[in-house]
Amino acid sequence: MAVSTGWGTIPLVLSRISLAPANIAFGRVAIASVAIGGLLLIQGRTASPGAVRPPRPYSVMPLRCAFNGFLLAMHWLTMFIAFDRVSAGTVILIIFVAPVGVALTAPRTLGEHVSRRTVVAAFVGLAGVALIAGPALDQADPLGVAMAVTSMLVLVVLNLSSKSLAGIYGGRRLAFIETAGAAVSLLPVVAFADWSGLGRSWPWLLLLGVVHTALAVSLYLAAMGHMPVTHLSVISYLEPASVVVLAWLVLSEVPRLGTVIGGALVVVAGALVVVGDRRVVTPPEPVHEPFPLEGTTPEGEVLDAAR
Repeated sequence: MAVSTGWGTIPLVLSRISLAPANIAFGRVAIASVAIGGLLLIQGRTASPGAVRPPRPYSVMPLRCAFNGFLLAMHWLTMFIAFDRVSAGTVILIIFVAPVGVALTAPRTLGEHVSRRTVVAAFVGLAGVALIAGPALDQADPLGVAMAVTSMLVLVVLNLSSKSLAGIYGGRRLAFIETAGAAVSLLPVVAFADWSGLGRSWPWLLLLGVVHTALAVSLYLAAMGHMPVTHLSVISYLEPASVVVLAWLVLSEVPRLGTVIGGALVVVAGALVVVGDRRVVTPPEPVHEPFPLEGTTPEGEVLDAAR
């Protein structure tokens, strides 16, 4: 929930960056992969010799790992192009159809049991996002809308594909795999790009790479290893709600009545998932984890250092 709420600040950060969408996407994943890779290197050197570790990056399901890196690159590249051409509300409305897509496809692709409560929550959340962002649709640019739709579809596939890898590698290692793969995928696109706006944009790009990507994606993927991907997707509806709150607090944009109602529906959707998950007598069957998750001892106790 904290990660999804924090991601709601991304439109504000993007407004401070004077770079092309491809440059922003590359800078985000490149900074994140360096930050996570450095942390993993330090942890590897300071770990006790007998400590049990998750597998090395790309040592298990390497083709799936490379595929996920490419998907992440395409998701953020198309999303930033969409943000550059149409309003943030339009992009958010389209991209947040993804939780409904995940809810409809997860039972067949992952074998997850999706309860009626979760499906209802997905559509309630979507209705809330529609009330929040719907009024911006009349200003939409066709190419921007197409990029947002592409980003949404890629996000559905990325979430489904990441589920099994999250149980194998743990959040931090999988975040490194995906961001490093995304950086490599985008390198040909930005090799000869114009970086003249980097001088005044680098602090915000650094914030986007370290906080919104390295930290947030690691936490998101760690949570994915412990809960159904459908639940995690529905909870992500808190992101557009946080955009509204931040616009109100930071930009003094007083929300309309429909926006407030939409935000309330988003909160209701998240509550339906969280409360419903706690009432489940037999929790969903977890992904088989042949290796301990990152940040745990062989007995499964979370280390303070991983917090």
